[in-house]
Amino acid sequence: MQFCHPTATRPPAQTLRIISGSENQTLEPLLHECAKRANLTLEVTYKGSVDIMLELERGSAIPYDAVWPANSLWIALGDKQGVVKAQESIWRSPVAFGVKKSVADRLGWVGRDVTVDYENQLIEYSVEHPELREVLLKQINILYPRPTTWATHTMMALNPNGVRLLDALKDPAIQKLAWERHGFRTGLIGV
Repeated sequence: MQFCHPTATRPPAQTLRIISGSENQTLEPLLHECAKRANLTLEVTYKGSVDIMLELERGSAIPYDAVWPANSLWIALGDKQGVVKAQESIWRSPVAFGVKKSVADRLGWVGRDVTVDYENQLIEYSVEHPELREVLLKQINILYPRPTTWATHTMMALNPNGVRLLDALKDPAIQKLAWERHGFRTGLIGV
């Protein structure tokens, strides 16, 4: 069932609590939009991955409906009591190599290894700063390794409310916004 769709049958309004890594902060407006469409009130707490793991070690006493750490490894380490009810990679983003050509020349990096970043961070930056988009396109070279390395963004539901959010995040309209505003690929949207 796709709860984000405006015509979907709505369950009763409830508050959904998420603990997330700070790398997901730019996605909070999208989460609130999705929660609103799903008739949920959203509360997001940002903590580091180790703190998220420690929260999970509390088992059923954890005061959250879903967890969204930087890496699912932290779930494997912290979910000793089996509180995760569902988990799914919601978005993917290729790891891209980017550096200004003038800087790469000056540092002697041309033809050598360079820094690694997520493609979606360049996309988000260009969306937030449209006046700099042409400068970014002219001065940053993006290289994709072959095979491409992908970062996955996995949400873990701890109870039925968390499952509702997990389902809602798979709504095609939300997936499209995640691609257009943040550069996250779903396997269905984006190239």
